Amino acid sequence: MSFINPIEILGLQNTDILNIDFNSIKKAKRKLQAEIELSDNGYIEFNGLKVSKGDAENSIDKLDDKEQIEFYYFISNNKKLSNFLTSGDLDLFNSFRQESIYKLPRFIEFLSPYFSESYDRALLKAFKNSDINTFKKIVSTHPIVSSSYLDKSYRSIFNYLKEKIKEIDNTAIEVKNGEGIYDEDNTSDIILWLEEELNEAQINLLPSYFQALRNQIAQSVRNLSVNTFNTFNDSEAAIDILDYALSFDIDGITKQKLTEDYNQLKQIDDSRLEEEKYAPILKKYAALLIGIKEKLGQLEKNSIFTPSVVANGIKVEVSIAELNSLDSIFDEIRNQICLGLRALSVGIWNKYQDINSALLLVSIASDIKSSNEITENIKDAKAQLLELERKIYASVVERKTTDSDNNTGCIVLVVIFVIGMIIYAISQSGSNSNSQTSTPSNNQESLTAKEPIKTESKYKGNRLTNGTSPFDACFGKGIYGGNATLTIKNGSLSDAIVCLYKTSTGETIRNEYVGASSEFIMSNISQGSYRIRVFFGNDWNPEKRNGCGTYGDFDSDISFSEFDKTYFFEDDDQGYTIATVTLYSVTGGNASSSPIDASKFFNK
Repeated sequence: MSFINPIEILGLQNTDILNIDFNSIKKAKRKLQAEIELSDNGYIEFNGLKVSKGDAENSIDKLDDKEQIEFYYFISNNKKLSNFLTSGDLDLFNSFRQESIYKLPRFIEFLSPYFSESYDRALLKAFKNSDINTFKKIVSTHPIVSSSYLDKSYRSIFNYLKEKIKEIDNTAIEVKNGEGIYDEDNTSDIILWLEEELNEAQINLLPSYFQALRNQIAQSVRNLSVNTFNTFNDSEAAIDILDYALSFDIDGITKQKLTEDYNQLKQIDDSRLEEEKYAPILKKYAALLIGIKEKLGQLEKNSIFTPSVVANGIKVEVSIAELNSLDSIFDEIRNQICLGLRALSVGIWNKYQDINSALLLVSIASDIKSSNEITENIKDAKAQLLELERKIYASVVERKTTDSDNNTGCIVLVVIFVIGMIIYAISQSGSNSNSQTSTPSNNQESLTAKEPIKTESKYKGNRLTNGTSPFDACFGKGIYGGNATLTIKNGSLSDAIVCLYKTSTGETIRNEYVGASSEFIMSNISQGSYRIRVFFGNDWNPEKRNGCGTYGDFDSDISFSEFDKTYFFEDDDQGYTIATVTLYSVTGGNASSSPIDASKFFNK
């Protein structure tokens, strides 16, 4: 709506307002009409506007109201306000002064249609031009409009920001689905795009009218951060994006939620940095464990090797002082090395009767710091081997000092009997250990038992992407709708499919694939009580029929478990739950679990 001031087009702005009456207006009107009629194009130029005869008459007719004459007269003599209304000149905001007439409701109602439109255009233009100084001057001046015109004063910039939110939401969906222009190689470009699209400095200057929209912007950016982490497993990029969301001036509840998310991602990122720090040591002792496992495999297959070479080689590789000085995150590695060495020690004695090599390996294991149960197991095995060594030595000495073949025969029979008893005792100890420990303890060879050779899967090493839902055909599509989140940290050596089911209905609302040694954030969980079930395994076989009757199953290392704890996720005006669970008994693990069978996992 163009503002045409009839007082100005009639040239009455310099006339005393007391002298502006029906006659003076009529006289000035005839003069203006004649000027328009005599013009070449049928209009006159007025403050950058082309005013026709009809436009002029419509404007002049408003002077029938004496009060409106006063309002138009005031504006005509307030050049800054007049220029802003007619041409959008922003000089009004350089030194804005509150006039007493601005408190008059009738004047505000009169001015609102014109001021709201000019204000709306000026605000959007300054925002798009990133003219922070001009933008700040405009928003610091409350629109001179009635409450019913406030929406119109902010309409254009409000709609502009709503479109930006829609763009961010669409990008978040594309990232989640692995579509669009972003992939694992350019995740850092996401924050650059956000900074280009959203000028948080200007958005933060907007008045409280925009508070809900500001919160919505931050929440959309937060969702993009979560999807970036889940899809690309890039905690650094996700933190940068979430940090940008927190740069907006958001209210207390929204800020608290985003801060909790930020701290959670930061913890994950710090954990990864810690892992990178220890990566060389992890690699070193992982190689040692693999070597021990290979030797156990050779023993099982009756392959030939020299026990003393193996034992002395391991002695060189293992630094007892280094292993024992490592942080508690290496507890499980120390335990596995001890169990592997004990199994190898027993295996070497079983096959080669090399007491020295067997004792060397179990002695190395006994010097390594391990759990109390494993320490006692190793200590017992070592004691029995030492006793065996003593008996063997005693038999040799006795054979040397006797002259009787009959006595020698009896001693040999006694020694054979003693050896047999000790072998049986060690084998029983091995069996007990096997039943209570995890890999590689299930590779421990007892003195009598042998495990069958396993056929390697043709899908060895095959795995799904984090966040894939392989059992939708069993449980239905995932149910989304809340704000609560569950971070799943898979610290095990096996991939996992994590199911979240609602205790009130027994309905599984999510099934998410989480690879070994990785994390995944399960988002948009609604309020309620839940239990967690986990299907562990490796080597994903898309051709194998699973316990639900559909296709897709693990080929190896299969096990099922359920967390003992019931989780209540809150999602209301007071906030929402941000939970974290760990799928492996390492430092940081926060819940116990119990084994279940496949039928319970698949709700059969």
